[in-house]
Amino acid sequence: MKMKLLFIASRIFFLASIVLLQLTLAYKMNVIEFAYVTFGFAILSIAMIAYAFGFNQFLMYQFSREKETLLEDLFSRLFKIYSFHNIIVSILFIVFLQFYEKFYILYGFIFLFISLLFSLRDYLNIPNIIEKNYKKIAISNVLFSLPIYVTIMLILLSETTSLKYFLGLLIILLLIPILSYDMKDKYGVLFQKTVDKNIFQEYKKTFSFGISVFLFTIYYQLSNILLPLLANEEIVATFGIIFIYLGIVYILLNIVFNQIILPNLYRIYKENNVMYLNTLNKYKIIFTLCGLFLFSFTLLLSYYSNISILNFINTKYPLLFEGIAYVSFGILARYIATIYSGNMNVIGQISLKVKIQVFVTIISFISTYFLISIYSFIGACIAYSGTEIILLMGYLLFQGELNAKKT
Repeated sequence: MKMKLLFIASRIFFLASIVLLQLTLAYKMNVIEFAYVTFGFAILSIAMIAYAFGFNQFLMYQFSREKETLLEDLFSRLFKIYSFHNIIVSILFIVFLQFYEKFYILYGFIFLFISLLFSLRDYLNIPNIIEKNYKKIAISNVLFSLPIYVTIMLILLSETTSLKYFLGLLIILLLIPILSYDMKDKYGVLFQKTVDKNIFQEYKKTFSFGISVFLFTIYYQLSNILLPLLANEEIVATFGIIFIYLGIVYILLNIVFNQIILPNLYRIYKENNVMYLNTLNKYKIIFTLCGLFLFSFTLLLSYYSNISILNFINTKYPLLFEGIAYVSFGILARYIATIYSGNMNVIGQISLKVKIQVFVTIISFISTYFLISIYSFIGACIAYSGTEIILLMGYLLFQGELNAKKT
């Protein structure tokens, strides 16, 4: 338990470094350049999921079926597929970036490479996750966070507002913990096995995991992807600040739910269905109350945005707090939807979840495009909340049927 808490603390330490980097760049950069960074962070989020694309779940699933197989052997066999997959994904992203202006392309490339490093580190830590070696994972999280904190300090000490060179330095610094710690003792293992056709066929069966998470990230980042094509840099940058706020609001939700609550639900579901339903209902109440609290807090923050402590933000991003009021509804919907989404994972209804997400992604793309075209920044905020609400409605629509199946 102590090691698991250490792991969670190290994860928070890592995610906090990302949020602080965003805040530091928003503070030091001019509005125009921060717009490019906002787009870069959207590419980072989507590319990380595209690079991972279900590999974590697949390796855990395959290892549980082949317990007699050495983990290192399975890890090595899958690395060839992982490498080929990442090459294809990188090419697709490079083609995709060509639709944007040159500075969006530049920052897109920078963050694409950073996301590749993030993904590689996560893959290298899969054996530690399977073996529940929380100490090694925690050390990796801390070591990987340090270059980000160093970059933050350098940016704060810098007198220039053109900070793309610091992001280039960050790429170099991130290579140090990967090569010296994460890949330690793995150099020979990674390349010693050939690709097994059978394992590739098995991997294709787990695409639903990757598709589910990928679609979730797509519609979450949709406004950040479309805004550079439909609005000016000031609007893009302002919406980027809203996403920093959302990242802060969701950071504990994601960690606590994924690392503590979801594994607990899996365990209870296997032991006792009645107890599982009671526990699920308890979490529904807790998550709804947490969502209501943050919904109220966000509205109050928007209403009292004229207080002196927020004057600097108001001056640089005058539309920000009006937009925050609109996304508050999305925050409430996300908190409620999280537990319903987790329920579908636990009872094995991933394919149904993917169908719902495909539908929501299509609706979200169409509505986001038209809302941004008509209402610009406010349209993007409305589109975000609308997407979260539609997704919640999709989960609720099938919840009664799913609960009936369990009983």
